[in-house]
Amino acid sequence: MGADQDRASFLRVKPFLADIQKHCLFLAKNDWDAEDLLQETLTKVYRSLQKAPDRELTKAFLRQIATNAWIDHCRKGKANEHPALFDEAIYLHQSRVSDAFVQREVFEQLADRLNARQMVLILMMDIFSFTAQETATLLHTTVGQ
Repeated sequence: MGADQDRASFLRVKPFLADIQKHCLFLAKNDWDAEDLLQETLTKVYRSLQKAPDRELTKAFLRQIATNAWIDHCRKGKANEHPALFDEAIYLHQSRVSDAFVQREVFEQLADRLNARQMVLILMMDIFSFTAQETATLLHTTVGQ
């Protein structure tokens, strides 16, 4: 494409740019992946316009390109995963053994550094999943103390 064709293509895509950006963010769910997806989508649109300069651009057409690019991205990610690394049963079995030791060590370090009240707070809220209000009620205090 020459410079004039590039500019003409950009001017045709420009009215749809904000919508494409929102759609990419909707698909990707985070700014980094959305930005990559937007770049991929625009690249595919420009390639499409190279092949068929008279092609009509619509919001639906551009969203479909973005959606297909996201599907391709997700499929590539799945294909690159090593099945043995993500076998849930293997992962859970391996992590339980080493995690138990790490958790105990961290717990012992906390017990050495915290006073009794702080330790009880951690146990109740982080280990036993009490809310701050429930913990305060059980300890006969307020949430802010």
